[in-house]
Amino acid sequence: MRKRISTMISLLFILLLSYTYAGAIDLTQDKYVKVYEDMTKAVYLNKESPVVTRYSPPYYIIQGECIIDDFSSNRIYTHISNYFYNYDQQEIATNNTFTTIYYKDGSSETFPVPPDYPLNPVIPLPKDSVGSIIGHMYFYLCYDIPFYKDL
Repeated sequence: MRKRISTMISLLFILLLSYTYAGAIDLTQDKYVKVYEDMTKAVYLNKESPVVTRYSPPYYIIQGECIIDDFSSNRIYTHISNYFYNYDQQEIATNNTFTTIYYKDGSSETFPVPPDYPLNPVIPLPKDSVGSIIGHMYFYLCYDIPFYKDL
C-alpha cells in the first residue's frame, strides 16, 4: 500500500512539473488567437488584453499582450506592447514595454523596459507584417471596426 501511495505521489509530482511549463500560458484557451505560424514559432494574441490608453481621433494607443511560442528554444515569450495608430494615414507603430520569458523547467523572467530607454523606439509596422495584423486585430477588438479601410 505504501509503495502504491509513494508511486502515485511521485507520478503526481512529475505531472505537476510538466504542467507548470505547459500551463504557464495555456494557448488552447479561447482567449488566445493564433495570428501566425511557421516552422519555428507560433504567434498568438490575447483577446482579453487590449486596453485603450489614448483616444484622440485620428490618433489612438492600445496596449496589448502578444505571445510567441518559440519551438526552437522551447520558450514562451509574452510581450506587452503599445500600438500607436494614425487612422487618417492608416499607419500602425509599436514599442515593447514588458517581456516575460517562460522556460521549460517552469521558471520565468520578466524584463520591464523603461519608457525612456533609447533602444526601445516606436517602430512603424509594414501593413502586411505580423505586428500590423496584431495591431489591426486589437483595434477591431476595442472599437468593433477594422483599422485598415481597404479590408
